[in-house]
Amino acid sequence: MACSEPFAIDRHDLVDARILGVRQQDALLEVQVWNGSSVYHEEQPTVEWLDDSGSVLGTGVVFVFEEASALLPTSVRYYDPNGGIHDAIFELQDGTIDLEPSLYALPATTDFALNTRLRQEGTLSTNGISSDAMRIVMSTQDTDAYQLTTGKMRWMTVDGKGTFLERSALETDFYRADILMDRDELLENNPLDIERATLFALYVDGVGGNQWTWMDLWYTDGVRFHHENRWLEISELPQEWTSGVPLSMELQWDDGGQVMRLINPSLEVDDVEEPMCSSPVMTNGSNRFQWSWLESGQCTISDVDGTRIVLETR
Repeated sequence: MACSEPFAIDRHDLVDARILGVRQQDALLEVQVWNGSSVYHEEQPTVEWLDDSGSVLGTGVVFVFEEASALLPTSVRYYDPNGGIHDAIFELQDGTIDLEPSLYALPATTDFALNTRLRQEGTLSTNGISSDAMRIVMSTQDTDAYQLTTGKMRWMTVDGKGTFLERSALETDFYRADILMDRDELLENNPLDIERATLFALYVDGVGGNQWTWMDLWYTDGVRFHHENRWLEISELPQEWTSGVPLSMELQWDDGGQVMRLINPSLEVDDVEEPMCSSPVMTNGSNRFQWSWLESGQCTISDVDGTRIVLETR
């Protein structure tokens, strides 16, 4: 092992295409893939759901099943846009918990040793603006029925921007810098001048109750609202809007910046027609558009570019 070549890419860095996670939610299975270039997808991901014999039982990022069915997938295959093939074998159980990250701003430091970070306290951040050092603590909204005690988090960052230093199974410190450690010895600490880091957090409990969430850390001021653990930037907010009130908005893809712009917001939401790419099974008890449909690839860029949607806020 000591003579083995090191991994070319840190496991935290979302660079090359891969399968990020597979989960079961009520009557569906869902796979989250990374296409190698963007959180959003120009084409729906090419996915096959396979049984033990390798027969294809269904296609697409969502597989809807009947619990009484004798034929259930045991693996999933993803064909990425560059021709790569990625397989994941799974044994799942219903994982309908809602992950809830809490963010804490940490003081500036050059001591990244674990014992030092275990003693460090942060200041709770609720306004969507991050410091150069942030602690992320994962819990669940449904605390009466489920506690995140038996599993662990796996943390990833788009394009490898920033550095995770885990603190415990459910906590990590994240730095706006490229940091290289050899155990507790600091080898490199190169600050990054980035406006935002987009993170992927995967919870694995060891018995198939997987769950995940995308989230954003913004380092600049802007007009934003909170939806599905993401701080989404918008051109403006209606003067009468308050947190928790649904918003309608137009989506506009910026190909040069590789970002989805949210413009022309309105509190008028009743007459907005959802795009045809909506999920076959509504989740989280909502019949509104969910940003996760864009993240998963159920909805492509062309499906929503130039259209108006409604998002729940909180």
